[in-house]
Amino acid sequence: MMLLSPMWSFSGIKGHFQAVRNSTMGPPMVARALAIVHTCIYDAWAAYDNKAVGSQFGGRLRRPRRERTIANKNKAVSFAAYRASVDLFPSDKARVFDRLMARLGYDIDDTSTDLATPAGVGNVACAAVLDFRHGDGSNQLGNLTPGGVPYADYKFFVLTNAIFDAGIAAWDAKGRFDSVRPVTAIPYLLQWMAPSGFRTSQVHFRHLPLLNTSRVTAPLVRYWGPNENFVLVRTESSSSFYPTAATNSSRAEATDW
Repeated sequence: MMLLSPMWSFSGIKGHFQAVRNSTMGPPMVARALAIVHTCIYDAWAAYDNKAVGSQFGGRLRRPRRERTIANKNKAVSFAAYRASVDLFPSDKARVFDRLMARLGYDIDDTSTDLATPAGVGNVACAAVLDFRHGDGSNQLGNLTPGGVPYADYKFFVLTNAIFDAGIAAWDAKGRFDSVRPVTAIPYLLQWMAPSGFRTSQVHFRHLPLLNTSRVTAPLVRYWGPNENFVLVRTESSSSFYPTAATNSSRAEATDW
């Protein structure tokens, strides 16, 4: 059972709420930040449990039974929470989190990585989580964009600009070959051109692609147009960041439009 310091249980939560209000982060970034803080807390605590495994080290940080005291757990958890908090909410370091650690009687300058000490366990556990999360693609550090703005959406910028260019390229073809779509023309013509006694149900009246139901496609025109371009652009641009995104099924989807 995790017995977190009452100070972090109440003042820490209040401090994070204040940090959220002081920041300019949107809901997704806030949710990410709070999840990281609590992951650091969990990983530090897991070192003092006989079964729990941390998210980064597994059970490699596990301390011997004699060290699994409430005092050690509270201190390790506090250092982990503090390191995560000041990394994610740096502007509130002095006015919120430094003061909280001072009230707990902990030295924020204790950057020990000695696993024989609870401060070392908290520091090491949190550092591993932060190192992992700094590379999770969220751009928390702003090092993925030229302007250096934290959380700037560099992937969406690439995708939307690619779609914009693809739309321009497809516009000429659409204008040159634009006409009524078969999905509209065929049912309309059947009403006037079908032989006497011919039931429109004898043909595929709705003019949907006659493909296996596992590969249903949109009833669009067959010339090259924006829809095909947009699907291919999405696949190709996404594969730059997520190599597994450019799967055969994604490419098949694009060619079926």
